[in-house]
Amino acid sequence: MAGCTVLILSTSFGAGHVRAAEALKEACRGLDPDGRVEIVDFLRTFNRYLSRVAEEAYYAMTKHTPRMYKFFYEVESKSAARLVRVETRLGRGMLLRILEEIQPDCVISTHFLPAGVLDRLGERVKVPQGVVLTDYESHPLWLYPGVDAYFVAHSGMRKELVAAGVQPERIHVTGIPIKAEFGAVRDREEVWRRLLTRHDLPLVLVASGGRGIGPLLEVLEALDQVEVPVQAAVVAGRNPVMVRRLRDFARGLRVPTQVLGFVENLHEWMSIAELMIGKAGGLSVSEAIAAHLPMVIVRPTPGQEEGNTNYLTWHGAAVHVPDLADLGAALNLLLSTPERLADMRRAAARIARPTAAREVVQTMLRLVRRRIPPGEESSAL
Repeated sequence: MAGCTVLILSTSFGAGHVRAAEALKEACRGLDPDGRVEIVDFLRTFNRYLSRVAEEAYYAMTKHTPRMYKFFYEVESKSAARLVRVETRLGRGMLLRILEEIQPDCVISTHFLPAGVLDRLGERVKVPQGVVLTDYESHPLWLYPGVDAYFVAHSGMRKELVAAGVQPERIHVTGIPIKAEFGAVRDREEVWRRLLTRHDLPLVLVASGGRGIGPLLEVLEALDQVEVPVQAAVVAGRNPVMVRRLRDFARGLRVPTQVLGFVENLHEWMSIAELMIGKAGGLSVSEAIAAHLPMVIVRPTPGQEEGNTNYLTWHGAAVHVPDLADLGAALNLLLSTPERLADMRRAAARIARPTAAREVVQTMLRLVRRRIPPGEESSAL
């Protein structure tokens, strides 16, 4: 059988869904060099203006009114069937045109919206459909009868999906897809010398996500109270205003601090850090545990990030500090207790799934091979 054509559907509601899609694309290229991979940002392709408005509304709500976001999250979990009927009316004609143009052998969705639209096309879609859940708890909006394979982060989610009526053979515990570089072994000393000017102080990494969201100034203020000598690096994402504010603020700190914008080598920064402080997006925490990096989680977004936080803290890979007033003391305790950090590293290693992307792609390619008799070409429609 010639190389497969894989269509990956995502959306830009949070950077994690797109990062998962990119990780799957990387895995496809490694496993099927002769194949073709296409990523489609579903909502941006459907209507760029609507996508921008929806993205800004999402970020504004999670930043300024997280309780409202949690309200909608919980409402959707209770009345998902009705909401799905409304949400998945968008873009059916456009998706049909995409399928006709690309003619994929299989489709993988990393967001529930395109997965739902695809499911509404029913029997017109004749190729295997996979859905990747990008958090550590499930939600009814991700569940559709036409899905051939669900990919979940851990065995507890498998039980949740079975309880929701999904056939067990359709559920695969793979972890959340991340790029291979986060789990790769590298020369830590070489990375340390290249990225840092101070080689005598342990590094605390402060990460904000792609939009520079989170209490970054408050985190640096708390870090400056730590009695243990450390240095800090802040990754503030694509938020030039926040980068400028942080750099101005860092000049008055006792702790040596580098302030960075968006970086392509986050995996390298993770590899040399002793501890990471940040929010609890599904991709972010998956990347951190793949790097065996202990986390301190602050202000998780109500809803899915609370589930992610609960999973990591339950397994001992992270500490949640609910009140920022307590962050300085918590950091001081952790950084002055090397054996606690070592335990957290070991806990992260136990639950890490750095090969998740490969496992997802391998499963989808097996489904393709089962459906296509030797010598025959596939057709998505």
